[in-house]
Amino acid sequence: MPEAEVPARFRCVDRYGLLTHDQGDRLGDAQNPYARPAAETDGWHRDADLPGIPLTEVVRRVRQARWEPVHPSLEAV
Repeated sequence: MPEAEVPARFRCVDRYGLLTHDQGDRLGDAQNPYARPAAETDGWHRDADLPGIPLTEVVRRVRQARWEPVHPSLEAV
């Protein structure tokens, strides 16, 4: 796989949630290449306790995009 395609193949999550380009100065230099475009997450659930998108929402959305069944415990999230 070409190195340029690597960031598009996975999602990085830190303590604030999914790394997205709209996080500004919160992203470190090492995180920035792996941040997702903010527009890609329009309409995604954002946790009131986090400034970002929680891991459960990332898993749910990625599985839906890949046409995999979503675990029932994640459907209500």
